Amino acid sequence: MPRLLDIGTGLGTMIEVAEKLGFESEGIEFCKGLAKKARERGFKVHSGKTEELHFDKKFEVITMMDVIEHLPNPLATLKSLKRFLIPGGEIIVYTPNHRSPIVRMANLLNTFGVSTPAVNIFANNHVSFFDDNTLSETLKRAGFHVKEKVIRPYDIFRPGGQISLISLIMVSLVEYLGYFMKGAGFRLLVYAELMP
Repeated sequence: MPRLLDIGTGLGTMIEVAEKLGFESEGIEFCKGLAKKARERGFKVHSGKTEELHFDKKFEVITMMDVIEHLPNPLATLKSLKRFLIPGGEIIVYTPNHRSPIVRMANLLNTFGVSTPAVNIFANNHVSFFDDNTLSETLKRAGFHVKEKVIRPYDIFRPGGQISLISLIMVSLVEYLGYFMKGAGFRLLVYAELMP
């Protein structure tokens, strides 16, 4: 059975999905409270920083879903994760794409005093910002070979927040115009494998 390690596992959603797909899954969660809740749900979750944890086994896949943007030193974290992977193992990173039309529009609005879009995108706890080029370069510097990049539009129906009708129309319009202007979508998913 292939093994998967989810970084920043929260309540264990990714572990739950991975187990349904046939993976033996574990997670790492920095927040002790979230790690405890995930364990209460029956998931194997370790609490702490990835740089400080050790395992007696290796994983075929590591996932980082909406995590890398919260890390003060993402390059160091990515380098530390290599020791958890089998040779040729893969890492999957999902994060906002800061080259997207949505981010550009939020920044423009912010300069005119309309801060809500920028606050929603950047959040107070986002400290590292990537686009499709800089994330690929960071993964390469950490010792990974980028296999595939997938860029998707902003998901206006994403769980976790309500969106007004006017916001829905504006986000859809900006994404639509960005598509025709060869702009990149807001959601970035990168697949990379550990280099020998």
